[in-house]
Amino acid sequence: MMIPNAFAFERHYRELNLPVAIVAGECDRIVDIEKQSARLHRDIAHSSLHRLAGVGHMVHQSAPERLMAAIDEVVGGR
Repeated sequence: MMIPNAFAFERHYRELNLPVAIVAGECDRIVDIEKQSARLHRDIAHSSLHRLAGVGHMVHQSAPERLMAAIDEVVGGR
């Protein structure tokens, strides 16, 4: 149900008012960073986009420390 729900809520992305970190692997062969991640970053004005070199689709498994650093950055290092 992720894809239909993502399409349904796409028009509301600009309304988000919480910290958003978008973390994308530059070697991802499933998600196109420019078409998806960078576009989402443009839609959410206060978001941060972290492009991880040498990382594929499973960022949470292959670069967990860099993922956590991105999260810490948007929540103020809590």
